[in-house]
Amino acid sequence: MEFPRTVPFWGNDRIYSRMLLRVIDRKTGAREDILLSSSMELRRGMPYRLASGRRVIDVQIRDWRARGTSRLLGKAIEYRLSPGVAQPGSAVIAEGPGSDFPATMTFNALFDVYIGDELIMREMNGTARATGLTSIPPRGDDVFAVNKPFEVAQYAMEAVECAGSAAALTSRQRRILRLGRALRLVPRSTYDSLMPRS
Repeated sequence: MEFPRTVPFWGNDRIYSRMLLRVIDRKTGAREDILLSSSMELRRGMPYRLASGRRVIDVQIRDWRARGTSRLLGKAIEYRLSPGVAQPGSAVIAEGPGSDFPATMTFNALFDVYIGDELIMREMNGTARATGLTSIPPRGDDVFAVNKPFEVAQYAMEAVECAGSAAALTSRQRRILRLGRALRLVPRSTYDSLMPRS
């Protein structure tokens, strides 16, 4: 299967997943693993080939939030894409020159961290990376490794992984995709990759 091509007038992909955040109270040793609900909006470019023969899709994150509630802190924790700053590029790269899949997807982002309503970290630079992907967007069997520790007062926090991604399409996107497939403007591989499974 090949990387999906960007469909004209497609707009952004929306991906929902779960981010595992580990919180440790350094005074008491109490530990908590929290699953944050994450939503990301991104735009994918057209595939192109590197000199090595491997194919690439450039990705730009347009919006991202991950939110959950900490029992230890007694407050919500939220990650948000930093507003008003140029976001670093992200990409999907084929792991070999002979086929687009398996592929490695790397997300790079500058983000802010809130505890309750208080902004505690600004413009943190983070990376999430998954290897061995068999579809773009991911279909739920992905695990993106994340390693971004930081400390707030007596608490040590670390985002560990983001997993279980599911792409969502608007009704307009579904109509465009179905029409494009019916008119044979959208290849079967692109249709299968973009249209969520029922």
